[in-house]
Amino acid sequence: MNKATPIFIPYETKSREFDGKLLLISHLLNEGFYNIFFGSRGGTKREALKYDNGIYIFKSLSVDEIPFYKELKRKNFRLALIHAEGGIHYKDNKDSIISAYSNKVFDFIDINYVFGEAVKNDISKYLNSKIYNKTIVSGNPRFDLLKEKFHPFFENKTKKISDEFKDFILINTSFSVANPVVGKENFLKYIKAEKTYSQGVVDKIIEKSDFFHGVLNDYIEAIKYCANSLPKVNFVIRPHPSESLSIYEESFGSFPNVNIVKKGNVVQWILASKGVIHYDCTTGLESLLANKPVISYLPRVNKKVVAWLPIYMSKQIKEKEFLKENIDKIFEDNFENDLIPEKISTFNSVMHNVKNHSAMIIAKDLKSKYNPLNQLVKIDKLDTIKRNIKKDMKNIVIELGLKKENNSISWKKFENCKKNEVSNKLNRIKVLEKMSYETSVIQLGEELVYIKRKN
Repeated sequence: MNKATPIFIPYETKSREFDGKLLLISHLLNEGFYNIFFGSRGGTKREALKYDNGIYIFKSLSVDEIPFYKELKRKNFRLALIHAEGGIHYKDNKDSIISAYSNKVFDFIDINYVFGEAVKNDISKYLNSKIYNKTIVSGNPRFDLLKEKFHPFFENKTKKISDEFKDFILINTSFSVANPVVGKENFLKYIKAEKTYSQGVVDKIIEKSDFFHGVLNDYIEAIKYCANSLPKVNFVIRPHPSESLSIYEESFGSFPNVNIVKKGNVVQWILASKGVIHYDCTTGLESLLANKPVISYLPRVNKKVVAWLPIYMSKQIKEKEFLKENIDKIFEDNFENDLIPEKISTFNSVMHNVKNHSAMIIAKDLKSKYNPLNQLVKIDKLDTIKRNIKKDMKNIVIELGLKKENNSISWKKFENCKKNEVSNKLNRIKVLEKMSYETSVIQLGEELVYIKRKN
């Protein structure tokens, strides 16, 4: 590999991935990587194909992307994976592990970063030694941000939320398989067509979709009960990024103390809340990292399709009357999370972030393997000008009403990548992490920025 070694980091769901990946980028810059491209999957993919080497960090794998993997390998790229679902919290992980780290595509991956030792052990149990030997326990950078050290990173947003919603209970729903924004029919059509998924995973998702439809209705009933019983308590429902808002808006439109939001990093909402309610959502684990009261409300359970760890780590409540009682306890400062030593030990084995700094681990590991040197890539200025002109023309066309704005689900989740936001957040992280490098951020189009280290 040549001296430049550019790194390409895509994100898809801004509210979930953006800040954690910027934390990783800050550590990569600190370790001496000078060239990082950050943006949409399409934007990073198109940019990467212009180079003859580099590092590409994926969030998932797909059989449909094999031609892209092959082309990157032909160009001497190193491919890393930080799987977005790398915690995989099912009791029986076999089908999920086999699909997430499919043999069909994993030969292209050079490094596999996973949430914790438990996932690596499952890889050893269900997959071949080649995959196991490429696997490094790192945690996921987005969970680093829950720790007290990074709370100042969110303080402005957290204060705005607190000012608007006062003391509130945050309800994180994770029912996208039953309430997908693209519609259930389209969602299941996609699942059945995705070649990366094993038949066992497809069957589990279909079963989960039907089961979670009932759970969703139970949650709506319970929230209505609590909102009516506790009129002075504010509730904020924060649906999963892939969930439709319609059912919540229709159900709670007449409730003055129930608010539905779907914006911003979940961390700022967790930090601003008095406590968190979820079903089997990863945000339950994030809330524990933030030292918040956490309830898993379980009106019904199917052990085959629920993510067991967020439930196991939370205070488990099955009846809406007890749910209301425990919300009272949260406001009376009389609530206790059921964190016995056995639970803490399990948590540590699944989520490496509890005691470790994931972004630092990954950045140092990549440096040790690929030893970056201080050479900058050459940006095609003409191409950048063309992209920005194309963006300006697109906005003009939309303003004139000649074309509708892109409202696809992937774009709604991605939103955009603005250089000022990237630059400001990197600077805040740099201060918190006591780093001294200098950077500049160049906009390469609304989907992509180039971050270069200057010293």
